[in-house]
Amino acid sequence: MDSPRTGESTPPQTGTPRKVDSMSNEDLVKGYKRQMLLLQKLKARSDDLQGKLKAKSDYEELKSDLLSTQQKCEDLTAQTESLKTTEANVKKQNNALNEELECLRMKQKTLLSSMQCLQEDHASISTSNEKLLSENEKSRNAMKDVEAEKMELADQIQDQVHQITELKSHIKKLSSDHVIKENLEAQNKDLKNELSAMKMTVDMLKSQKKPDQSDKINEL
Repeated sequence: MDSPRTGESTPPQTGTPRKVDSMSNEDLVKGYKRQMLLLQKLKARSDDLQGKLKAKSDYEELKSDLLSTQQKCEDLTAQTESLKTTEANVKKQNNALNEELECLRMKQKTLLSSMQCLQEDHASISTSNEKLLSENEKSRNAMKDVEAEKMELADQIQDQVHQITELKSHIKKLSSDHVIKENLEAQNKDLKNELSAMKMTVDMLKSQKKPDQSDKINEL
């Protein structure tokens, strides 16, 4: 590298370099100019050295760079093709996953609808069961009432039969007295009429209870 020309002024050197902050504007301008001159000299020297390089050396270097660049291009092309293939596979997988997701969503929607229908059916069945249980309880109570009435009527009939038996026995004992016998026969006839009327009443009650009970059973 060429040495600086003689006659150019250089800043005085001291034991400690001067800081830029402490330099005056004039010194800064001078320093800047000196740096520019040095840069111009360095550039001229560099251009001179580059012109002296051998053509063969330049060619080999350029050829090596070209081969390296071509190899890099081939590598990048292969990577690009690989990335394209990977991208295509990813798109296919993504489409398949989207279709599967849509199918799962439709299945979920169907299951939710079916579950809602089942819940509604369960609620309806529970309500029907409650109504049936209530009607069954009413029917049981009605049957208990009918059985109680039957037992009461049976007791009344038994009492009437017992009274008739006693009257027959009494009539036999008093058969010698014709007037008393006629009176007793008249009383017996009246009792029979009353018994017949009571039996008719019992039959009417039975005929009224049975249809009601049948209707309740049919409703169940």
